[in-house]
Amino acid sequence: MKTASNDPRSSRSAAERSRAVQPSDDPKSRLGAVYTPAFLADWAATLLMERLARGQGVVLDPACGDGALLAAVMARSSQQPVVGVDCDGAALRDAAIQLGNVTLHPADGLRFLAEVARGERPERF
Repeated sequence: MKTASNDPRSSRSAAERSRAVQPSDDPKSRLGAVYTPAFLADWAATLLMERLARGQGVVLDPACGDGALLAAVMARSSQQPVVGVDCDGAALRDAAIQLGNVTLHPADGLRFLAEVARGERPERF
């Protein structure tokens, strides 16, 4: 049984513990943005490309952020169409710089996917 004397968290005051869980002042954190690390984007892109015939279909990232996953897909196949969606305009600007001439949509990713499913978006977005 843990007691205050052998629980490592007990050495911190309640105020210190409270500050540790406060939201960051970073704008990305305030939006709830969590950016995909390069190693994870590379792994996901490898899996996608193994399962998708190159040039067939579209890789759509509904929360593309700065475009890490789309960049990793494009690095594996310049013929693979990619589309990015994000509600954060600053993130889309970063993605546009990183990715070049790709289709990017400033929108809520889940709503965008629902519109695609209902046929309210062009087939190739």
